Amino acid sequence: MKKLLLSILMLPGIVSCIDSEYDLSNIASDDTMIGTSTSEFRIPVARITITAGKLGSTGENDNGSILELYREANTWLPSTLPGGAEAVEVERLSDDGAYLQSLLDGTFDEMDRSAEKRAAVSGLVARKYKNEFAYGLPDDVPASVRQEILDATPEQAAGMIDELYTLYNMPTRRAISGIAGNYLANMRLEPTEYAIPALDLSSDVRDMLAGGGYLYGDIENELPFRMRIWPRYRILDGMSQPLDMLTVEPDRQSAIAEFQLAGTDFDNFLLGGMTFHLETDVERYYPARGIDEEQTLRITLKMRKTGGLEL
Repeated sequence: MKKLLLSILMLPGIVSCIDSEYDLSNIASDDTMIGTSTSEFRIPVARITITAGKLGSTGENDNGSILELYREANTWLPSTLPGGAEAVEVERLSDDGAYLQSLLDGTFDEMDRSAEKRAAVSGLVARKYKNEFAYGLPDDVPASVRQEILDATPEQAAGMIDELYTLYNMPTRRAISGIAGNYLANMRLEPTEYAIPALDLSSDVRDMLAGGGYLYGDIENELPFRMRIWPRYRILDGMSQPLDMLTVEPDRQSAIAEFQLAGTDFDNFLLGGMTFHLETDVERYYPARGIDEEQTLRITLKMRKTGGLEL
C-alpha cells in the first residue's frame, strides 16, 4: 500500500490523464484507509541549487555575488597565508586589526617579489578605486603625481601605480592598505530567498495528506567556505519561522533538523508551497580550493507524514 501511495504522489500527471473511473474521487471511501496509525510516508519536496554566482553579497563593497566578492578578495590576499594557514578567518577581518594587517603585509611582501601580483593589485586599484587611491596618497608623494593618476585612464593608471609602488613604496602601501583593509573588513553576504512551489498533487491526494506533517533535509556545500546558516521559512503571507542554525563545511552534508507543520500551515504549504530564507555568515575561506561558477550550495527538502491516510 505504501508503494501505491508514493506512486500516486510522485506521478500526479499520470493520474490526471487516466480514465475518470480511476479517479480517487469516484472511490467509495467510507472507512477506507491506507496504512495504519504507525505508518510513515516520506516524499521528496524540493531540491534547490544555488551557484556561487547567485549567492548574494551586500555592504559597503557590494559586488553582486559571493563569487565576485571573493575573487576580488583573492587579489587583496597573499597567495600563501601567514604561518602556512589553510584558511582565512573571515570573522577576524572586521575585529582583529593585527590579523588583518598580517594578511596585507603578506600581500605587500608578495608584491615586492612578484611582478604578476604587483600588476594584479595595481590593475584592480586603477579599475575600481583610482580616485580613492589618489586622494589617499600621503603628502610625501608629490601633488602632481596625484593629479596625473586622477587624469589617467584606468589602463594608464595601472602602470603608474605599479611604478609608484617602486618609487614611493611605503606611501603607496599605505594608500593601498586603506582600500584593501576596508574591503576585506566589510565583506557581507545578503540574505537570500527561494520560492519552493506547491507539490503537484491532485486535490484528492492533498485531502489524504491534510492535517499535518514534518519537513527535513540537508545542505550540501561545494563552496570553499565554512559557513553558519540560519534558515527560515514562510508559508503564503504568514510569519517567518526560524529553524535551527547549522554550520556547513566544504564538501560535506549538514542536516536540516526536522520541523513540524501542523493544521492550516501544512495544508497551505500543500496548496501554495513556501519561501525558504537563508541568512549566511562566512567563518572561514579556503582560497587554495579555488572558487568558480560551478560550485554550488544544494538544499534538499523532504516531507514525512505519519499515520494512516484516509481515502
